[in-house]
Amino acid sequence: MNKINCIIADDESLARDIIKMHINQLYRLNIVAVCATGLEVFIALKYMHPDLLFFDIQMPHLKALHLHRPIQHPTTTIL
Repeated sequence: MNKINCIIADDESLARDIIKMHINQLYRLNIVAVCATGLEVFIALKYMHPDLLFFDIQMPHLKALHLHRPIQHPTTTIL
């Protein structure tokens, strides 16, 4: 069974840790990147091609709707 690759993107470390904790309890999800800044998200999306993106809608210097436009690989986003 294929794993679902996901990226966690949040500027708050506590939120990232909570999301990681929940994802790590699920066999089918595989965390490929954890991002704290908009630049990290852009780089991760370019190279990792995730199936699922857990994204903080209020990250500094970046809005979720602006980020979602340039994604080339089909990615489901959870805001």
